[in-house]
Amino acid sequence: MTIDDFLEEITPYAIDRGLHYYERGAMENYERDSNNRWTAKIKALKETYTATLQMDDNNLITGYSCNCCDKDIACKHIAAIALMIHSENLLGENRRAMEIDMKDLISTN
Repeated sequence: MTIDDFLEEITPYAIDRGLHYYERGAMENYERDSNNRWTAKIKALKETYTATLQMDDNNLITGYSCNCCDKDIACKHIAAIALMIHSENLLGENRRAMEIDMKDLISTN
């Protein structure tokens, strides 16, 4: 799944909270390893969570994880890392998502 499609599948609540984390600079120590796995520490009010987004060689999302209590869904921490990758165009691609307004993601989901 592309990052654009992934963002469109995440719940409006998770997008809204993830955008809040991203905009307030709560993303710490984010990195992309040699296996195309993006990892970031997201500082919440009481704890810091580790979110991971796994991508294949074509930059398609193949998995994700977070150590928060939302185990079965793409949580707000996963949304934050996906929004960061999307917003900063860290994949360096010419994607249609560059035209998507983050607020539109919240209102259309």
